[in-house]
Amino acid sequence: MEETNREEKREEEHGVTFGAICHAIFQWKRLLVILAVTLAAAIATGLLLKFYINPRRTSYEAKFNFHVVCTASSADRFTSGQYFTEEETLNAVKNSDDRFGGVDVKNMLPDGKYPITVTQEFVREEDRIVESYYRITVSETVFSDAEIAKEFVRALVDSVKDRAVADAKALSAADEYGFNGYQAQLREYEDAETYEEKLSLLSAQRDYLLNLYNGWIGQYGNLYQIKAVNKSLADLREAVQQSLSDTKYNELARELDTNAYIPGSENSVTLRSRLNTYNEQLDLNRRKLENLKAELSSLVDQYKNFDGASSSLMPQFGEFHSRIAALTEENADLQKKIETIEGLLGDEASKAEYLEHEKNFKDSLQKICESLTQRSKEIAPVAEEIATRESYTIIDSIEEQSGMNTLLLTAAAAVLVFLLSSAVCYGIVNRRGKRTAEPDGAASAQKEDPRE
Repeated sequence: MEETNREEKREEEHGVTFGAICHAIFQWKRLLVILAVTLAAAIATGLLLKFYINPRRTSYEAKFNFHVVCTASSADRFTSGQYFTEEETLNAVKNSDDRFGGVDVKNMLPDGKYPITVTQEFVREEDRIVESYYRITVSETVFSDAEIAKEFVRALVDSVKDRAVADAKALSAADEYGFNGYQAQLREYEDAETYEEKLSLLSAQRDYLLNLYNGWIGQYGNLYQIKAVNKSLADLREAVQQSLSDTKYNELARELDTNAYIPGSENSVTLRSRLNTYNEQLDLNRRKLENLKAELSSLVDQYKNFDGASSSLMPQFGEFHSRIAALTEENADLQKKIETIEGLLGDEASKAEYLEHEKNFKDSLQKICESLTQRSKEIAPVAEEIATRESYTIIDSIEEQSGMNTLLLTAAAAVLVFLLSSAVCYGIVNRRGKRTAEPDGAASAQKEDPRE
């Protein structure tokens, strides 16, 4: 008893000792409680990190590069990264593998809680770009586990090649009218009301096809062989050029300008209708010209009133002169057509000769249209083959980013809780010991009181 009292006095004099703490907590019932509390805290910490904190903080980043043979008008979606964040793309990837069934696509969208981000990164050396690549980042929260996340990101990056091929195939398919995606200009050919429009559409279609071949030749060379048609790119381009050569186009344009051919000119009713239309347009243009010349005259007067030259007025002078020149040229063309129709309506002999020339001109345009139609159909398998052979993706890495170490933090939490529980246990035991010792101390003091 005296030994215990001496120990308590020593603690009071020198503070809490490690031995006292161990003596207080290393009793099996107390230790069991402390370990139970520690275990519960460790489990709670681990679960919190695994299912709530870590998924919100962890993301997966893929560093990649790609080359896509784009044939679609929306090809900029690929290089801007927009393609990877579209609902259609994400759902297509999700549906491509049963393992992705639980992927939360909705929250991966730009307006979702954990949107995918795609950025183009640059490696620079002395202000000179030596490498560029893309980085895609997606939160772990939208996946069931890390392996699924990495496989989904891989499939998403790889899907860009599949989409390029799919776009080429889609353009190859004919619609209900028999036109494929490469015949955009030819769709309007039959409905064009003037030969000028028809010739312009044929020229635009030729230029469109030539530009496609020029782009491919620039990347893969003239001798690049297309297996589907057993021809080189240079041969295919030459076939397009022969459909409507520059010489032939200029020849047709001059003939049209000289003779002012009018579709349907064999019909007198059509001719009179066109004559009225051209006269109305000519009158309107003449009024426009008068107004423009009046405005130009006013502008000249303003210019004269300035002290010295006024550079701010010079662009306006140029604009007025351009508009006046364009209207003057259009009026000359209208006047020629009016005179031609008037001649056809008044002289049947002249009309018969005119109709013969007009038919030959129309037939020439039709042959060109048929040739360009064939070239437009021929380019479809070419584009598909190039897209299949030359589109690719290269994934440099897919890494987990910014996650917490679950095991380390769980262990740290367990140690901290164990220490806190031990301190609390010691505090409780110490207070109980003091309360138990107080009555004995008071009784002893009464016995030793000298006044008694």
